[in-house]
Amino acid sequence: MIIRRFPSGSFRWILPTLVVVLAALLGARVLVDWRSTRSASRHFAAPHAIVASTAPTHAPAATIPPPRHLTLADVPAPARWSRMMAISSLERLDFTIDLDRFAPLGDGPANAAIWFRDFANDDGSRAPEAGRSARMTVSLLGEEARVLAPDDPLLLEAEPWVDQATCRFYPDVWQYSGPDVIVPNLRFAIDLAKSWTARGMRERDPERARDDFRRAIRLGRLLMQDDLVMIQHLVGWACVSSGLRGLNDLARREGDAPTLAATTLALGDIEAMRQIAARWASAVSLEDAFHKRLCGWSVSFEDPMLERVIDRARRSPLRCMRVEALYPLDAIAHEGTRAQRKTAAAALADLTHDPDARLAKVATRLEQAPYVRSKYLSPPE
Repeated sequence: MIIRRFPSGSFRWILPTLVVVLAALLGARVLVDWRSTRSASRHFAAPHAIVASTAPTHAPAATIPPPRHLTLADVPAPARWSRMMAISSLERLDFTIDLDRFAPLGDGPANAAIWFRDFANDDGSRAPEAGRSARMTVSLLGEEARVLAPDDPLLLEAEPWVDQATCRFYPDVWQYSGPDVIVPNLRFAIDLAKSWTARGMRERDPERARDDFRRAIRLGRLLMQDDLVMIQHLVGWACVSSGLRGLNDLARREGDAPTLAATTLALGDIEAMRQIAARWASAVSLEDAFHKRLCGWSVSFEDPMLERVIDRARRSPLRCMRVEALYPLDAIAHEGTRAQRKTAAAALADLTHDPDARLAKVATRLEQAPYVRSKYLSPPE
């Protein structure tokens, strides 16, 4: 069973849980519940030194262009997701309709990741501040949600940061270190998106409401820019979904048929992409590699499993999916049969020369780093 060792206790179980949670709930928000104190105490005995903030006091000024004009003629037919998967013609997991139709990115010159870094769970200088911010329980689009107050100082401070054009954590904030990759405080990001959506739902001025829904979408788009860590991409989808649902509800109430049709299409895309991500994660999971023996657990891999992992590492519709497949590939290169180890090692070596330079760098790091079994494999409990 692959277990990704994220620095926050919330993420160390993400890969095996991803299969079950996505398939059952199709929601990224439950994947970032960091109350996994048992895992945290097992991996982090010593406290982390707090890293001083490098973010400016105020986000640089930015301009947000208006969404492109939308008519019913601009709304395409729904994508045939199932057929594209069946005939392996899915080259990219992306929206059928350009998100610029709903929430174009701003042109701010700063890297928003610098600000979000201060809220990292383990060593962020402002992580306690995010945790102390009061949450209120509201009904949000038919669901109960815990959100920040409409005038919460952190919520207001975050607004200009999601007006920036860029949000790059790797390598601007952290070096991508493979299975020990550090991730931002994604729970905080989801809280911001839900809080803006909830504030927009209570807003009487429809233009101000749209501004809040668009903030949630822009935050999701920023989180998806890295495309290196799968959970970060999933949370990006969740933030976009929150804002789209707000726009969809407002369009329904206003009788805005083009926006209603377009947001309905985009929300359908998100659900389809989540299901595809769940199926993909199941295909590369090593959960079935463990076998109960009288003396304990043993691990072995079926050849079709190796073939699937190599195929996913070489071609998947998102870079973060390809990166995730490198970890079971590395595990098989050290834990499989002699023939499997040879095949997996050759595939990993080939990927160090992949045209995607960022993926090739991860493959090179894995190939050169000492193999540590505990980073990848843990028997069922």
